[in-house]
Amino acid sequence: MSYSEFTLSQLEFEFNLILQERVELFKSIKSVSPSALLREILAENIPLVLEIDTEKARFLTECSANRYS
Repeated sequence: MSYSEFTLSQLEFEFNLILQERVELFKSIKSVSPSALLREILAENIPLVLEIDTEKARFLTECSANRYS
């Protein structure tokens, strides 16, 4: 079964999961901006990721675009 065929409710049922939506694990950790090197690496590699065109690649690209723009 591919990743896109799973639903959260199906996983909750099949694995008897209980979701905790408001857990603040990193509450005490101070936020930092990405370094120039990380920005450079992302800028260089995102076009490659887009060319690969897999669901995971698209997800990672979307996450990095939202987080580092």
